Amino acid sequence: MLQWLFSLTQPGSHAGGVAKEDTDGPGYLGQYATLFERHHISGKSLFLLTSDDLLQMGVLSTGHRKELMEELDSLKRNNFRLLHFPPLQQPVRG
Repeated sequence: MLQWLFSLTQPGSHAGGVAKEDTDGPGYLGQYATLFERHHISGKSLFLLTSDDLLQMGVLSTGHRKELMEELDSLKRNNFRLLHFPPLQQPVRG
């Protein structure tokens, strides 16, 4: 989970269509890693987060909450695709 958060802060990465060119600017989402740790957010609980949860945890910036929620939605879509990946070959029927 922390690795996912830090991956959102790499220079040139995009969340919500906004380039994050530096790690000190307003797009730096890795600053919330300690909040996620403090609130024991990992695995399934990450997928259950809401914008209100983020606010209660201390993510005060509306823009950051929106960016995090957009990235969480993307992560959920990718996870769904991985879990429901079609078989690479058809089963042999005999």
